[in-house]
Amino acid sequence: MALRARPSTLFDDKGRRAMFVQFHSHPLLPLANVDDQVRAARQKFVEQCVKAAVDAAASAQGGRLVPNCAAAVELAKEWQLDVDRLRVDEILALYRMGRDKDGERLLPLVQDRLPLGDALLPLLGERLKHLLAQSDSGALNHVEKYSLISTRTVEWLRSLPETVAQEELNCDNLRRLARQVESCLSSAGEGNAGKLAVVDDLNRLIEHI
Repeated sequence: MALRARPSTLFDDKGRRAMFVQFHSHPLLPLANVDDQVRAARQKFVEQCVKAAVDAAASAQGGRLVPNCAAAVELAKEWQLDVDRLRVDEILALYRMGRDKDGERLLPLVQDRLPLGDALLPLLGERLKHLLAQSDSGALNHVEKYSLISTRTVEWLRSLPETVAQEELNCDNLRRLARQVESCLSSAGEGNAGKLAVVDDLNRLIEHI
């Protein structure tokens, strides 16, 4: 992926002027003290860096490499951007590559747990739907017919994509992912009862497989 960003768009007027004078001829500039437009451009740039690192890792050596997003994260910290958003993107990419353990190691680094839980919940649903389809193409119809879970969760599962990158899929890693999702949503505070109910439904399905 080619990064499409002009360096000048990542700095304000003072920062751009500083590029054309001797390094020690001006006082240090507060890197994070910029207007909203520049901040948004910077956030977009570091997110593109994370995506580029993920794409490069996915295409190299059959996806066995771990994305190196450290430089983008450090730059985001220096610019006081939304580092959590970068971490969530990185974690989700690792899970989609089947690198669950690498993704788990980054989970404690995310401060805002709700976006993380929101990102991982559909992944859990996709994996479960895929595993159900492998055992029985009409599994969701069976689940709905016998009211094993709520109709709302069944319809939600039907709306999810069919394909999953994870090749070695089993109930053990589904249970582990479900615990991570439940932990994120529970620690995010009140207002997540509906999502936690979906997780409960998915846990029941996992035990039913």
